[in-house]
Amino acid sequence: MRSNYFWTANRIIVAGLTAVLALMVLMVLLADAVGLPQIAGLATAVVLGLALVAFVVSALAGQVTSLTEHVSRMRPGLTVLPAAALAPTRADRLELGLQRTGPHASGGSPAALVVLADRVELWSGRKEAGPRWSAARNDLVLSLGTARVGTTNWNVVNMSDDHHAVSLAPRYSRLPAHPDNDVSAMLRALRCDSSEEQSKSHER
Repeated sequence: MRSNYFWTANRIIVAGLTAVLALMVLMVLLADAVGLPQIAGLATAVVLGLALVAFVVSALAGQVTSLTEHVSRMRPGLTVLPAAALAPTRADRLELGLQRTGPHASGGSPAALVVLADRVELWSGRKEAGPRWSAARNDLVLSLGTARVGTTNWNVVNMSDDHHAVSLAPRYSRLPAHPDNDVSAMLRALRCDSSEEQSKSHER
């Protein structure tokens, strides 16, 4: 099984909820001790819960940014696409070290895609020296679809070859629901090789 350097959203949430529950009990006990109503402690817990959500979003976005910067240094001058990656099967989850789609998924695994003329690389380790998967363009199948992540369905780009399959949600913006996170834009970028991208940049 491939290990992932990053904490997944599930791990962050579990750690955060544990801290929030501990603080909730502490706030209720402190409220009783100083003669305040217990509602004050519960209100504090609600605020802490909202802070947890903000923390999870920020932490995952920071991981994607860190990974993208690392991959850009390893592959200078090439197109690097930030993403949250999910594995649709148990085998791909184990071999690629990615979070699996389904009711227990949340946030996906931080990922970066490198677009080359002959292949597309999937990276998912901040300090790893190479990609976890390199798919030849001639064998690559790309399509738009949806993937179940917890209680919601994400719009994703499905990418597969004869060996692996992944679902990719773009992370051009730090906010998952931001309009810039357009799956159609990611699909177009994956279908363009590096020479085409460089040609377009020169034309601009």
